[in-house]
Amino acid sequence: MRKKESNEVANALVLIVQIGVTMLVPILLCAIGGAWLDHKLGTRWISVLGFILGAIAGFQNVYRLVKKYLKDTKSPGQLQREKEEQEQLPLQNIGDSFKKIIIVKDGPTHYNESGILILNLFDFLLKENSLEC
Repeated sequence: MRKKESNEVANALVLIVQIGVTMLVPILLCAIGGAWLDHKLGTRWISVLGFILGAIAGFQNVYRLVKKYLKDTKSPGQLQREKEEQEQLPLQNIGDSFKKIIIVKDGPTHYNESGILILNLFDFLLKENSLEC
């Protein structure tokens, strides 16, 4: 568990650095390019325009980066479904006639489509006939 937490912290730090670089590089490049054009053409407004265009490009890049990050992140409901599927798969592959039971922390007690009893921890511990559903 400790390794997973440190991995999440490292991923968050990488995202923060990426956001900073993604925002600063276009601003600096456009501002420097605008200042160079101002120097060559003898104007004063192109560097400001370059800064504004760089900021717009930077915000657009950050938006795309965060959107991609959020798309790749799984919701708690999706993680719960994947965990349930992972727990059910070995039981579905067993061809015997014994009752198959999965005990879960939350949720209602029910049979799934494969005939496996999904049993709430509360019901399992406190209801005397919970396995006779």
